[in-house]
Amino acid sequence: MGPSVRLSDGNMMPLLGYGTSHVLGTSPDDPGYLAIKAAIKCGYRHLDTAALYGNEEAVGLAIRDCINDGLVSRKDLFICTKVWCTAHKRASVMRACKESLKKLGLDYVDLYLIHWPVAYAEDGDPINPKDETTGKLRYSDTHFTETWLGLEDVKDANLAKSIGVSNFNHEMTDAIFSMPCKHKPTVNQVECHPYLSQQKLLDYSNKSGIVLTAYCPLGSPGSCAKPGQPVLLEDPLIKKLASKYGRSPAQIAIRYQIQRNVSAIPKSVSPERIRENFDVMDFSITLEDMNSLLSLNRNLRYCLDTAGENVSDHPLYPFHIEF
Repeated sequence: MGPSVRLSDGNMMPLLGYGTSHVLGTSPDDPGYLAIKAAIKCGYRHLDTAALYGNEEAVGLAIRDCINDGLVSRKDLFICTKVWCTAHKRASVMRACKESLKKLGLDYVDLYLIHWPVAYAEDGDPINPKDETTGKLRYSDTHFTETWLGLEDVKDANLAKSIGVSNFNHEMTDAIFSMPCKHKPTVNQVECHPYLSQQKLLDYSNKSGIVLTAYCPLGSPGSCAKPGQPVLLEDPLIKKLASKYGRSPAQIAIRYQIQRNVSAIPKSVSPERIRENFDVMDFSITLEDMNSLLSLNRNLRYCLDTAGENVSDHPLYPFHIEF
């Protein structure tokens, strides 16, 4: 299972998780379904999904089958899902959460997140509602502080054990802390890897009692990366350290997060790589080498868009400031 971290609400979250944004389909012979089963078999207990991914049924089926096969029990698993931008009104959050739970076949999730701080119109396409004339995304003026009240409702209804945010900058998190809220964010899931160390956000989060979860910890190979962007796992230093420690570049990138007490959710459909990514608990990177990895930071974001759409003109776009 690997090490866990205690969230500010007292719940425990495994530091190493399995990201499922690539998983599609619900049939038992679907590569994504088989990959989730492989992840659970080799020890992953933290599984990350989202309404956006359109795969909650596949994730739920794999969980159900693993439980029925006696591989794991529900209480041993830590399941995270997220509310999408088209369900940011307070009442919509509860509806969206119940829809996710129905698809997952679960009574509760362990962690429920606001996927992005930006809100879209709640009528039309459920992912990217667009103006038929201009083809532009239709935004909503719903503020994420209202969305947070919806997450509190979900937690109070025992549909989520913990609640948090994703892709929030520190000013946005401060805005939630400034609310008369009953529950504080426990997690902020953000892009994070040696080319985007997020050290300032991590320092802020540590002081604020928030755990960072790193998505794209391997630098988003073949996913969000744009043509011409450097490939993280081909970085000379990472390859040098991989050779030094007798590990793969991916294992170095994941271990780098674990030693910073940052949760990481790498993804893969290859059973061999799934196991390799999990096999990072029996070695440590020296302080000197950790500092070298930190020096690779270039504030490079691979994932700037939401569901393939550029929303940098949204009033609540989070990446106009450094952290």
